[in-house]
Amino acid sequence: MSAIPSSPTGLEEVRLSSAALARRLTLLYVPALVLLALLASTKFITTSLVVEAQEVFAEVINSAGRQRMKSQRLLVLVHDYLDARDEATRSDRRAAVEDLIDRMLAAHDRLLGLSLPLAPLVEPSTDLQRLYRQPPHALDLRLHGYIDRARALLDLPAGSVGPDDPAWEDLRQTGTGPLLEALEAAVQFYEDEAERNLAVVRQVELAVWLVTLLLLLVLAVAVFRPMVGLVRRNTAASEQVETRLLSESARQSQDIADEKSRNAAILDTVPDAILTLDQEGRITSANRATETMFGWDAAALDGQPFSVLIAGGLAEDAGEAGRPPDDLLRSGGGVRRLPRELEGRRRNGTPFPVDLTVTAARLGGRSVHIAMLRDLTLRRAGEEREAALRGQLQQADKLRTVGTLAGGIAHDFNNVLTPILGYADLLLSSLPEGSQDHEDVEVIHRAARRARDIVAQMLAFSRPGSEALGPVPVADAVAESVKLLRSSLPPTVRLTVGPVPPGLRIRGDAGRLQQVLVNLIKNAGDALQEEGGRIAVDVGIVLRPDATAEGGEAGMRRCAAITVTDDGPGMPDSVCSRVFEPFFTTKPAGRGTGLGLSVAYGIISAWGGDIAVRSAPGEGTTFTIHLPLAGDDGTASVAGEESVTPAFRGAALVVDDDPDVRIVACRLLRRLGLEVAAAADIGEALADLERRGLPPDLLLTDHSMPGGSVRQLIAAARAAGVPRVIQMSGFELGVEAGQIGADVFVRKPLALASLADALIRAGVLPQETIRHNPT
Repeated sequence: MSAIPSSPTGLEEVRLSSAALARRLTLLYVPALVLLALLASTKFITTSLVVEAQEVFAEVINSAGRQRMKSQRLLVLVHDYLDARDEATRSDRRAAVEDLIDRMLAAHDRLLGLSLPLAPLVEPSTDLQRLYRQPPHALDLRLHGYIDRARALLDLPAGSVGPDDPAWEDLRQTGTGPLLEALEAAVQFYEDEAERNLAVVRQVELAVWLVTLLLLLVLAVAVFRPMVGLVRRNTAASEQVETRLLSESARQSQDIADEKSRNAAILDTVPDAILTLDQEGRITSANRATETMFGWDAAALDGQPFSVLIAGGLAEDAGEAGRPPDDLLRSGGGVRRLPRELEGRRRNGTPFPVDLTVTAARLGGRSVHIAMLRDLTLRRAGEEREAALRGQLQQADKLRTVGTLAGGIAHDFNNVLTPILGYADLLLSSLPEGSQDHEDVEVIHRAARRARDIVAQMLAFSRPGSEALGPVPVADAVAESVKLLRSSLPPTVRLTVGPVPPGLRIRGDAGRLQQVLVNLIKNAGDALQEEGGRIAVDVGIVLRPDATAEGGEAGMRRCAAITVTDDGPGMPDSVCSRVFEPFFTTKPAGRGTGLGLSVAYGIISAWGGDIAVRSAPGEGTTFTIHLPLAGDDGTASVAGEESVTPAFRGAALVVDDDPDVRIVACRLLRRLGLEVAAAADIGEALADLERRGLPPDLLLTDHSMPGGSVRQLIAAARAAGVPRVIQMSGFELGVEAGQIGADVFVRKPLALASLADALIRAGVLPQETIRHNPT
């Protein structure tokens, strides 16, 4: 903003003439003020003297009057004293006479001490001393003589003075004659003295008035007339400068208006709400973002308390918690320690998160507060998504750690279960059905299969997604899962399936997806076991953020949304936060392993999806799965290509470092009609291949053994002419088996049926081979 320019020929001239005018006026008004002060002081002093003289005169009259009454009262008391006969009465009356005499003397001394206030101005009359001290009036002498006569009568004995006694008569004559005359003379004297002094004062006052008026007349002629001309010239120059200043002021007002418009335009483009508040916390202005954010018109907000925009108080201190925002602003409380995140309130009452910053400022000479509020809705949503992703990542890390441990344990268990399940198969095939031994072995076989299934879940948990992925029709997976479980649900539980979008496919594995759905539906059925209820399976398509893309529309992807909802008792937050943890279960002992949901979590996460639970006590439970849709050209990868089996000669080489596994694998292969040789490690197997004249038709090898790598062994077998390679492991290898050169993968523990199925898939046995007890 530009400053007002000054003109050296205009403003400076006005300043110089104004300074001269000020000096001359000073020379004028200083003596004038002195004269006026003298006049006022004289008037005040004379008035004060007159008033004081009147007061003294009034007191003289009053004192003289009281002395008259006391002198007459003294006659009465002395008379009563003389009439008294008994000593007690005389003593009381004598005391009364003495008291009255003391009061008369005190009043007389007061009267003698009075003097007129005009005495410093007027010489006191010589009659004053004569009035009090000298005859013929001699007020002082007469009063003391009167009192002395009264006291003389008090000393006479009772009954010695009669009414006609000369002493009594002398007292009575003095009290009614000379004493009263002296008092009247004193009053008259004071009255005359006051009149004479007042006349002198009035003459002095008149003289002061005349001198003052004469001096004012001289000042008017000698000073005022020149001043009038100077003032007129100064006024003309001032008017010229004023005209120029008005022009400059108009230009500056326009500049200020333009600047305000620019500032308003800037404020209206800011996405944050910006308001000014007075010291009472009332809103005095608001930008356009405030209207958009809170739903208020700026005009409607004018004069409103700031608390209409804030849900609750501002302060964090215990002494200020919950106080209204305008109250804190008014008292200068902790509100200015912001920025702070809190809840805003729209005009319709809807709360939403805001970031508030309050700053003290001065505008136009007034102390105000500038409040800036930022809508945190989008940021909070982003933070929630980030927290959810972080939680999923932490959960995945936790599951990965536990999964690694579970995988190692599962591998060892599979090696242990292989001889149990294999020998059970061999015994079942050799024992007569219906015998006690056959039934006992069936129990062993059933327990081993159950252990195998548990270990399979642990492996699926430890290595989710290791199988080949391809397009999976969601409708088929849902239908198969519902078909499998519908008959096993209690009659009090109703299972419904919503419509599935036609052609909806996800990229995954059909068996694994059915495993996840079966687990969720079965858990819902268990929750409704006692009181019954409804299970609903619904499928749809939604847009979900794509963590692999960057912002905009490219950051979203189409996903299949599969929900399994029950109206059972629900779960508290403490349970919901742990449902995906391995081995966590709320079921009674023996009814659950605690691996189902953790395996489901691992499978869905490995496919690039997510699974979440929403539940509350008494409100049922909903599990929601989001899985990316498969591409139109997606196809499942396979471990090997189907081909014509070459001539089968029935020789196999088994390689495993666990002797129990190695022995049972050899016996199972012999049961299937193969001639078998065995090796305890890779070095021994390589030596066997070198010794043979003809290569074996099949290599059945473990995944990890001492003495070298399995990849090296398979490469050597292929070089030696081995046509078929089956890899076995306690881990879930899947695709990795094909990547290292194997034709087929079979998972431990080995059973007669699973091994026969692997031989058929490898082309070692024909399709029509009879499978024993499929497991």
